[in-house]
Amino acid sequence: MFDLKSSTWLPLNYKGSGPSPRSNHVAALYDDRVLLIFGGHSKSKTLNDLFSLDFETMVWSRVKTNGPHPSPRADCSGALCGTKWYITGGGSKKKRQAETWVFDVLESKWTVRAVPPSSSITTKKGFSMVPLYHRDKIVLVAFGGNKKDPSDKVEVLVVLQNDHSYSWRSAPDVDPLLYEYSPSTKELAGHLNKCAPLYSNSSVARHSLASTVERASREEHGALGTSLHRKYGQVEDCSLAQKLEKLIDDDKYDDVDDCSSCPASTPKDQRSKRTGADTRTDMARTVALKEENADNQGPSGRRIARSSSDISHLYNTKITDLIRRNAALEDQLAAALESKEQAEKNLSLVMSSREQLEKRLASRGKEAELLKEKIAGLELAQEESNSLSNAVHADNVRLEREVAFLKAVADETRKEMHSTRRVLAGEQSRTFQLQVEVFHLKQRLQTAEGRSGTPRKPHNP
Repeated sequence: MFDLKSSTWLPLNYKGSGPSPRSNHVAALYDDRVLLIFGGHSKSKTLNDLFSLDFETMVWSRVKTNGPHPSPRADCSGALCGTKWYITGGGSKKKRQAETWVFDVLESKWTVRAVPPSSSITTKKGFSMVPLYHRDKIVLVAFGGNKKDPSDKVEVLVVLQNDHSYSWRSAPDVDPLLYEYSPSTKELAGHLNKCAPLYSNSSVARHSLASTVERASREEHGALGTSLHRKYGQVEDCSLAQKLEKLIDDDKYDDVDDCSSCPASTPKDQRSKRTGADTRTDMARTVALKEENADNQGPSGRRIARSSSDISHLYNTKITDLIRRNAALEDQLAAALESKEQAEKNLSLVMSSREQLEKRLASRGKEAELLKEKIAGLELAQEESNSLSNAVHADNVRLEREVAFLKAVADETRKEMHSTRRVLAGEQSRTFQLQVEVFHLKQRLQTAEGRSGTPRKPHNP
């Protein structure tokens, strides 16, 4: 532990079994009292275990998690936001991981939050990640990294407080440009054709109406050459274009309202009938206005009236055609509704089969968790057996050294015994010789005593 005040390293006295030696792991400090350590490289493998150190009790403990958990990884980046620890990237020596995992400190539970594409910078090594807070959002900003070449890309992950899942995006995002639209007659016709996918219920009718408006404008401008007629035609075209555009806008809003409150078949029938009636009403008003102006303007007005009657006849023909097409569209709609019902039935069957598959998947997941726990227990037992075998091997080596020493001592003892036996043999021979000499001396002594035992006559002088 490094003391900032004294700028010295102090030994850390702790209890419990701490994490094994590792490198390239990720760490975070929760609530200024709990140190969290995840993953990293050991000598032989990549790890995915999670340890915590409580600075109040100074006790290391391995955190037991519930549910799925990240695969073994190192060189990942982490950011602690409240009670959620976001772990992104990392991997082993062979494979890099890009998904973002979230560890709930209170519930001790891992969840996958986002899976970016393979081109994301989170698949690189050495990228940095920091959290930013904005109202009810948490923004994780990732920068840099190195795969083949260093990167200067920036990616963000926006997370709301209600824990919805989001995806990594490159930053900054460019919003699409907005363009204004000017409703002239020809542009209105093109606008109707372009907007046909937005109004799929009456796309054929709107396409025909747009072509009718454009054709009527060309015929009117070609038939009348006077400036008064051109001016009058432009005014009428503009007013008609504005009415048609307003009609389309009203129809669009009716589509939105009807789709939210009515069944699928009812708003389409109502819109088709209302579109034909409103169009006929607008055309009748336009023709009446042109005839009234023709009566007030003399010969030129009569030519305008005849042209207006031709236009009215053309409009009526087109409207009749639109009504027929509308009937055909209604038949197609009925067939589409039947196919929709069949698709809904198929969807319900698919959903039921999906639920069954999810149940099976959950059971298989539980079995996999049990197998993982068994494998973890076997790994612990293997580690214990390895430690015991190492201890036994050390004892065997020590005993072999002691046996070798005892053999050397025994050899020296044998040599000393041989030398001692030789000395004893020499001493025994000398003892035997001494015994022989003693025996001879005893015989001599007895002989001498026998001789001395004969009494001698005293010598008289």
